[in-house]
Amino acid sequence: MYSSFRMSEALAGAIVEAAKEVIGHDVNFINPDGKIIASTDKQRIGTFHQAGMQVHGEGRPIEVTASEAYLGSRQGINYPVIIDGQRIGVIGISGDPDECRSMGFLLTKITEVLIKEQMLARETQSQDELRSAVTRLLVFGEAAEETHGWRGRLSQLGVDMEEGAFVLVVEDRRPGRERSGSAYSMHDVVQQWHLKLYTYLFPNQYIAIAGQSRYKAIVQDISAHPAHGPDKLTVGIGSIAAWEQLSLSYRHASLALQYAVSIGERICEYESLELGLLLAGLDPGVKRDFAGKRLGGLTSEERMLLRTYFLHNLSLKETAAALYMHKNTLQYRLDKIAEKTGLDPRQFRDSVSMYLALLVQDEDV
Repeated sequence: MYSSFRMSEALAGAIVEAAKEVIGHDVNFINPDGKIIASTDKQRIGTFHQAGMQVHGEGRPIEVTASEAYLGSRQGINYPVIIDGQRIGVIGISGDPDECRSMGFLLTKITEVLIKEQMLARETQSQDELRSAVTRLLVFGEAAEETHGWRGRLSQLGVDMEEGAFVLVVEDRRPGRERSGSAYSMHDVVQQWHLKLYTYLFPNQYIAIAGQSRYKAIVQDISAHPAHGPDKLTVGIGSIAAWEQLSLSYRHASLALQYAVSIGERICEYESLELGLLLAGLDPGVKRDFAGKRLGGLTSEERMLLRTYFLHNLSLKETAAALYMHKNTLQYRLDKIAEKTGLDPRQFRDSVSMYLALLVQDEDV
């Protein structure tokens, strides 16, 4: 079974993103030939990692104390991921090895458990195992391989495949949630939505799949119940797709969840994302730098004025009325903003740049 296992980029990506949230360092998953197939530092995906390839070859951890020591490697520590004696890949943590060492072993063991669960998803017995197995096969991109018989398994579970489906990623963001407690809490929630397909995902997430006809009802239920609020559960909803393409819906749901968390909302639908979709994928440092260069010299009152101005589609008359301000006073204040920033909010290109900067800045509030 293990010799035929293929580590999907979706599963590797889910592992590194969840791991970073727990340990606070960038995390990489490196395949046996040294290619980084998933990373919280998106620029490194697809690049070569010499230390990772050596770790896989030797089966022992390697600490990198200087970035130039290994081609494509950065300071940090790398551990082999081993399942029943077989090396599957390498998990790497970027940072001071002295800081990473204490968390590296635990992270590696958790990673091995998750991968083994995915392997065992092909050989299940109970209904709970079957439900989890099919969900994992679909969202981690293995459904296209018809040899897994996922259609037959869906039929066993009484799932209607005549319509499309979508993925939800549900996250419990309460501090100090243990794996068992978090899983139990979210298990109750997905039961309320009458879902037949769901699985637990490290460290505090559930992945669920629902039929297209349930989309509106589920969105309304999440929005209507305070128990699903941002202080407890946050939900990202992916796009509607064919069953064999649900790995794409899962990626969309993950993006929607990331954006919902960034703006403090309880729910975000991928289909509703516009500029937010682009912003969600940007590095936080890049976003802060972008906003700082364009708005750094402005007072909070001036930024509020700009928000009102953009809210009223750059109408001087409507903005002045909303701010109880004379039109000439508004013109004067816009002139002062242009002097401070070098950007004129009355010009289309400059207004777009400032509008994006305000969106980015609002995410960090």
